[in-house]
Amino acid sequence: MKTEQSDQPASSRAGVKEKPKDKEKDKEKHKHKDKKAAPNKKKINEQKRQKGQEENFKEIYGFFTNQVDVKRFLKQNLNKKDDESDEKNQDEFLNPNEFSEMKGFYDDFNMGDLVIVFQNPDFQDGEGLLKDRAVGFKEAEDVFDKVLTVMTDEGISKSQLKKERDSFLLAYLILDDYKSDQAQQEEEKDKKNEEKANQEGKNQKDDNAQKKEMANESQVKQHVEQMKHQEVHKDHTKHKSKKQQLYLPYAQFLDEYKKYLADLKDNRVSNFDLVKKLLEINLLDKQQFKGVEKRFRQGGFSEKSITLEQKEFWRCKNNQPKDFQTLVRFTMIAKLCRNGSLHCRQFITTEGDRIIVVIKSSKEVVTKQAEKGKNTKQLELGYADLFSLEPVDIKYRPLRLNKWIRDYSSNEELQKKLDEYVSGRREDNLPRLKAIDDSLEEHFRNIYQKVLLWDEIDLHALVIKKQMEVDKVLRILQKELNIDLSHEKVELMDEATVTTNEWQCYYIYLEYIHNLVEHVQSLKSKPGAVEVNRTQAFLYKLIFRKALGDSNQFWYEKNQTFWKELTQDKKLLLNIWDRLSMDPVSPYAEYFKPNNTAGEAMWRQYEINELGWRSEFINMEKIKITQTIVLKNINILKMIQDQYCIKYCPLHDQYQLLGLTKKPLFEPIKAAGYMNKHEQTAGAKAIRHLFNCMKDEAESTDFDGDSLEFETQFNYKQPWDLNIPTMRDYFGEKIALYFTFVKYYTKQLWYMALIAIISQGLISGSEGQTRASGIIIFSIAIIIWSTFFIEYWKREQVLFSVQYGQQNFEEDEAERPAFEGQYIRSITNDDLNEEFYSPFSRKMKMLLSLSVSFLIIACIIGCVIGIFFLKNYLTNTGADPLVISIVPSLLNSIQINFFNFIYSRLVLLFNDYENHKISSSYENSHIAKIFVFMFVNNFNSFFIISFLESYFSSLNLCKNGNIDKDCFGVLQNQMIIIFGVSFVNNIPELATPLITKYLANRNKEVIDPYIKHAFTPIDVAIQEQLGLENYQENPEIDGTVGDYMELIIQFCYLCLFGLAFPSSYLMAFVSNIAEIQVDKYKLVKICIRPFPQGASNIGNWLIILEVITFLAIFSNAGLIVFTSQTIDKDSQLVVFSTLLVVFLGLKYLIRFLVPDEPESARILGKRHQYVVERVVKGFAQAGADSYQQTKFNMKLGGVIYGIIHTEIRNESKFNIDD
Repeated sequence: MKTEQSDQPASSRAGVKEKPKDKEKDKEKHKHKDKKAAPNKKKINEQKRQKGQEENFKEIYGFFTNQVDVKRFLKQNLNKKDDESDEKNQDEFLNPNEFSEMKGFYDDFNMGDLVIVFQNPDFQDGEGLLKDRAVGFKEAEDVFDKVLTVMTDEGISKSQLKKERDSFLLAYLILDDYKSDQAQQEEEKDKKNEEKANQEGKNQKDDNAQKKEMANESQVKQHVEQMKHQEVHKDHTKHKSKKQQLYLPYAQFLDEYKKYLADLKDNRVSNFDLVKKLLEINLLDKQQFKGVEKRFRQGGFSEKSITLEQKEFWRCKNNQPKDFQTLVRFTMIAKLCRNGSLHCRQFITTEGDRIIVVIKSSKEVVTKQAEKGKNTKQLELGYADLFSLEPVDIKYRPLRLNKWIRDYSSNEELQKKLDEYVSGRREDNLPRLKAIDDSLEEHFRNIYQKVLLWDEIDLHALVIKKQMEVDKVLRILQKELNIDLSHEKVELMDEATVTTNEWQCYYIYLEYIHNLVEHVQSLKSKPGAVEVNRTQAFLYKLIFRKALGDSNQFWYEKNQTFWKELTQDKKLLLNIWDRLSMDPVSPYAEYFKPNNTAGEAMWRQYEINELGWRSEFINMEKIKITQTIVLKNINILKMIQDQYCIKYCPLHDQYQLLGLTKKPLFEPIKAAGYMNKHEQTAGAKAIRHLFNCMKDEAESTDFDGDSLEFETQFNYKQPWDLNIPTMRDYFGEKIALYFTFVKYYTKQLWYMALIAIISQGLISGSEGQTRASGIIIFSIAIIIWSTFFIEYWKREQVLFSVQYGQQNFEEDEAERPAFEGQYIRSITNDDLNEEFYSPFSRKMKMLLSLSVSFLIIACIIGCVIGIFFLKNYLTNTGADPLVISIVPSLLNSIQINFFNFIYSRLVLLFNDYENHKISSSYENSHIAKIFVFMFVNNFNSFFIISFLESYFSSLNLCKNGNIDKDCFGVLQNQMIIIFGVSFVNNIPELATPLITKYLANRNKEVIDPYIKHAFTPIDVAIQEQLGLENYQENPEIDGTVGDYMELIIQFCYLCLFGLAFPSSYLMAFVSNIAEIQVDKYKLVKICIRPFPQGASNIGNWLIILEVITFLAIFSNAGLIVFTSQTIDKDSQLVVFSTLLVVFLGLKYLIRFLVPDEPESARILGKRHQYVVERVVKGFAQAGADSYQQTKFNMKLGGVIYGIIHTEIRNESKFNIDD
């Protein structure tokens, strides 16, 4: 019988009392057994940990050294399934170690988001400039720590970072050794000596027989000598320092590694485990690497070959990196792929001088990063605020709630006629809609013609009947979008009057809503209902816009007049946005991915390619997010500064930019099987058909039908006009804000130019008191205009920030890659290695920079005085009056441009010397220096002539022709020359890059790669883009700085000295129109695509503008009193003081009357808050298919929403809430 096992001893189970000794022995036995088992278990765990560590290291090391099996990595990490076509394509084009997965990444017709351009380390130019150099272990450490590593809160863990660092350094240690020219010569010499020795040994072979007898004696002597040598060596080793002994581990590894490479070369079997051997190297013992030098270039990753036709081409050998530059490139790619989940692809240019890495992000990565980074995204207006698009009366109340429709019980005649129409006893005789197609608009136009023939009672009855029908579909719509209309259960007080024309238009609006919404509902019962549900909110928005837009269009066609055309009064029915004189703007909120189907249509979607695909993220936002991922993984600016790479930029989308199709670029990829096949479903076709029928009334950014070049073409009616939403959607908010500013500025100049022309005629054509009055009136106009300009621009940029969700925008305080400091402990976050630079040292450097700047300014003033002496000389020698007038002004303009050119270069050196830590501080310092310098350079002569002429009376500064003292005339001559030169400067600004591009294209051969593959057309297109001009000359200074500076200096001329030459406002207006077109053309045709950046305001430029308008008060008062010669000397101080008081009073009165935030922006902000509170804040992310609603009271244009009055109207069958 089998005995049952137990933890107790057998004696205890038998009932026999256990002896104490036996018990102690048993305990000792178990204790010994446990002790023996514990080390085994610990050893097993240690082995598992070590094996896991080796596998992790092997994977990272494999990525860095181009040896990882990416296909296996993708299968493990991305659940990628095997596919025969994938295997085939990989064999034909992709190497097994490609750092990305190709298939599916190019389905969106996007060539790539970003590119990083590297020099080909194996390329040798004819001048021998690209020479190899040595890279030490310390430099390798610095490159990884400062270039290939970015410490962020969202980055990888420190333990993972340490593994990457160790893998990089170990990969560095097996690069090819650097050999100088002298070392290579010595190596060749040793090789020759060895060959010579072998030859001599061969000749002595015949003498071996004679020396055989001496061999034994020689061996004995050799053995004795060897024993002595060993004793000496042993004694020497004892005295060897510990420092010298530390060199042995890495030296031993090298010996074994070289033997391993030799075995591989000779196809011999080797037991050498590279990974294990590398892990045995102690990287903390840096002394053993003190003499290590690896080659920077010429590792043989690529090679130049020659065809039978003697044509050179470059090909990639795709081996393990043997030089440091290739290792850095592979490490960068590995970090972007592994840590950033980005798709990277690299190729060699046709010329072979560069290697281009194309970076692309997937929709999943962008969505994840946007949610993680709390990016603001715009809600779909059709989902968040659909009913804001319906017609309202002058008090912002929906027409569907008007008593004219809802309360008709007291009108028996109307009641009777309505019953006849509802019961079908009376027909409306209107045509029925048969299909949704191109005849849609014509169908409703015919209905409108018949509606115009109805009498008052028929119109009233049929509008009520149609509203009843529309209420039914609106109830469905309200339920689908979860729209809360509880605030409408109130009796409307003080109702507004609505005209018959408005009700006629409103009937057409109802017809549209009824027919189109019912059509969308019918699509949900057909195949493809999923696609309809995903886009239903957007479809409803299009329907509402189409219904309102076409109704107004039909009315305008019947009531068109010259005055309506001139005033653009083309609307009869208005929604709340029209009443507020704003475009419809949906609110922005922090992006999140809804966990249920209820929120699928929450976020606004855009058309992103010529296939008509729609996505929550436009390509500009994709580039922003991809750029964020790159910056979180590598210090790309430092990489450019240290010349590890030579260019980093986004890619243009030629379809969105120029309207050029990209299908020829992607057809080879599609044919090769790298793109998945996407067949359009029945639902998608139906939706696309609906889109085409309604896109004429959609927002410009809803569809990508027209290119940016087309949508921003010159507008002859309003030459300052520019499509800002299109610019923003392609270039980002910062560039869009610049164009918004120059557009606003030019438009304001148009109004002032009209006043200036009249004033110029009055001042030039009159004398005495009339002239004095004209000068004073125009100076008042300048003060008023400049103040209004500033105050209304503040409002304009507030509206801009609301429209594009930039209210809470905060620019990232990025650390400059060129910043150098000492490592100390951070007091704020306890980082033990924070770079610090003494503020006192920086201020001393800034003081030195200012001293040099003032020295240059002194030279400028000296040149100006020299020009005055020349003018005086010409006057005294009786030169031609025209020469006296033009030559000094022309020389002054030349010296201004010359010193501006010189100092713009010097200021970069000053800024670098000051060692700023933060990029914004660097840019602000640059702006301050440039502006102060240019202000002094441009205006010193003006101030001397205007206010200091009496101190240089011997120079006759104000002599103008035969008039001894005509300061206004002299200032006017200078203004004409300066504005003329400014206008002419636009020509070389545009012509220079055009000529350069033309000459380059003329001399450049057509890019025709010898090795062609599926990606060749895309690679050629990318190479052509990289040949464009850089938008930013300095990567640390925004490209708009120079453009802003031109406008600000021009504004200074107009505000400070425009009184002397009123026509300068007209010249500035014309110049700015040219500036808009030149800047736009440069961005579209000439420059590489700039990085899109967010912006909520123009920053420090607004402060400069404020200072200028304040100085303009003193300047204009001084010009009137001291320069114009219209005020007697005895009363100059009194008049000057009076004018200052008047001008200051006007300025601050306007500031008081014009709030910085417009009422429309305030209302819009509150409405957005209300909508976000209702739609987003209450959204249950736990998985429920519903929204938790919240109450929110708000005041909109004098109407309070959300407050339930005591007089609740009776709910009837017409209430859509039923």
